[in-house]
Amino acid sequence: MLKALGGLGRSRLGRPLVDSALRRVFSPDPPPADYAHLAPALALDEARLVNDGEDRKSAEAGLRALEPRYRDLDIPVVIVVGEQDRVVPPRSSLELHRLLSRSELVPLAATGHMPQFTRPDAVMAAVDRAAELSEAVHAGA
Repeated sequence: MLKALGGLGRSRLGRPLVDSALRRVFSPDPPPADYAHLAPALALDEARLVNDGEDRKSAEAGLRALEPRYRDLDIPVVIVVGEQDRVVPPRSSLELHRLLSRSELVPLAATGHMPQFTRPDAVMAAVDRAAELSEAVHAGA
């Protein structure tokens, strides 16, 4: 199965599948041209496809195992969510926000799954806010 999957990059289906995935991930924005140019080489390499699949499986299992402990986190967290994310439903971020007593939610209108590319200023502002909150915690300790 993995060898067959690895051959995808050499088939005629590879590029159209990558293009479709990019449109979905970046929607409602278009993918940045340089990202769209590099994506097929990164996404369709046989070893990367196999490794990515293994990484995802491991990450999903780890997240499921940690989920019951989210409520116990007592640290400031800033959650950035694209309101039109078609990969991770925005309601997942809202649920996480509700679980974390010290979280702030930053919803980005007309933004999809990749705000680090499409809304970098908003993402950097959220990083700065997380740093502020963390500094406040350490100053009060």
